[in-house]
Amino acid sequence: MKKFRFGLVLLAVLALMGTKVFAGGGQQSGPTASAGGEIDLIRIGVIAMPTNGDPTVSVGNANTRVNYNVHDTLIYYDYKDNGTLKPMIAESWERIDGRTVEFRLRRDVLFHNGDRLTSADVKFSFDRLKQNISGTTLAASCMETIERVDIIDDYTCRVVTSVIDPLLESRLAAGHWGSVILPKDYIERVGQDEFRLNPVGTGPYKWVSRTPNQIVLERFDDYYGEKAPVRRAEFYVYAEVAPRITALATGELDIIGEVPIDQIATVENMGGVRVEKFLIQNYHVLSYNTNHPVMSDRRLRQALNLGINRELLVQTLWHGDAVVPRGHQYVEFGDLYFPDYPMPQYNPQRARQLLAESSYNGELITYRVTSYTFAREAAEAIVDMWRQIGVNAQVVNVQSTNEDVLVVTWSNSMRFTDPAGGLWLLWGPPEAGSSFGTMGRWQMTPEYIRTGQEMLPTMDRTRRAQLARRLMEIADEEVPFSLLYQPIDAFGISNRINWTPTNFHAINLRAGNISLR
Repeated sequence: MKKFRFGLVLLAVLALMGTKVFAGGGQQSGPTASAGGEIDLIRIGVIAMPTNGDPTVSVGNANTRVNYNVHDTLIYYDYKDNGTLKPMIAESWERIDGRTVEFRLRRDVLFHNGDRLTSADVKFSFDRLKQNISGTTLAASCMETIERVDIIDDYTCRVVTSVIDPLLESRLAAGHWGSVILPKDYIERVGQDEFRLNPVGTGPYKWVSRTPNQIVLERFDDYYGEKAPVRRAEFYVYAEVAPRITALATGELDIIGEVPIDQIATVENMGGVRVEKFLIQNYHVLSYNTNHPVMSDRRLRQALNLGINRELLVQTLWHGDAVVPRGHQYVEFGDLYFPDYPMPQYNPQRARQLLAESSYNGELITYRVTSYTFAREAAEAIVDMWRQIGVNAQVVNVQSTNEDVLVVTWSNSMRFTDPAGGLWLLWGPPEAGSSFGTMGRWQMTPEYIRTGQEMLPTMDRTRRAQLARRLMEIADEEVPFSLLYQPIDAFGISNRINWTPTNFHAINLRAGNISLR
């Protein structure tokens, strides 16, 4: 019924608009050019606004989409160049030893309030993550190994870790996970609450205003790097699908996010717009509460995994665009990615056999659904698959992860381009600084902990690869979770602009990524 109503609404809009709107005339406003081919205004529709302007607080998709344009890091991943690490605020860097990297900062970096960035701001930014500021738990966990920042002079500093950390450069390049450099003097002067309302960064865009339904960014003309091509960017909340697509069709919006899979063809057929879809650095997973007596037998968990037809879910829900992963790893890991690692199997016959061998005695398996794309539809299908192998399962709606809920939908994003930024950070032990992910639902085996702890400081790539593979194997043996698929995201884009989406949630409006056609 929802799809039918949406179709009626969209058809009515298209009938009112006529075809000339899509040809670039008539009612469609869209982006306009000024001298030098700059874009005066871009309007973007999103499903939710950032909770606030502090990039280290409540890290999530909505925050990253906007904040990526406002704040910079010492170095960054250039995903258009195979994820190569490149200078940003730092003009160069040097690995001193296993625990220390020295950074030489640019001398022309200004915050949006006019303050000049120095080593003191770098030190302040990472010291701040150790202050238990509300909302910074995830950002702090991603920078867990950073012990201190030593200031050599105003434009030279050293980041020192508490243990040998081969991932330090990767951590510092992952800007949406806690490594942004913030203004010491400004935050100390105005306080945390004011900073959240009126953030100041060093990025190519400055934060101008925020209301519940709109955020306005303007180009920062004193940016040290290549100037942004857009003078003004306005983000609007369009929580519902139909109004969001309609606004793109009428030219009220130039870019929209979260185009549903079943609406991609509709948008592509509207004329004057296009859809770009891509895999995001994320997996949809099921988290099993292995501490509960019913779920404590790993044979039951193995049976549950074997009873899920993931390819059927991918084809029916995602139109074949999502991908069933080869273990909890990402291709961005480079030489630490294993293309030969086995994919999860669908084997209902073996699942029934394991179920019969397990301690399971028909108890109800409760399955909590969260708000991820197709989470409800996937849950209903999976519960039906489990019933077919003899499991009594039911989808439930609860507000929190409690002890009586045995299965929970979860989303695992890649933190850094290394196994420690995926499986280990999300499923490692609390003493390793990884308590955010496991939520106390899995008692790790001693071998899992030993393997991860050995892998974390290992600089030798061959040995690191061996340990990473073993970590995945142990997880598959113990089955604390079920990997479902790597989902896609899709953006609707006006044909008047060239713009490329990122695979890590940011709406990148920086130079080189957006221009008028």
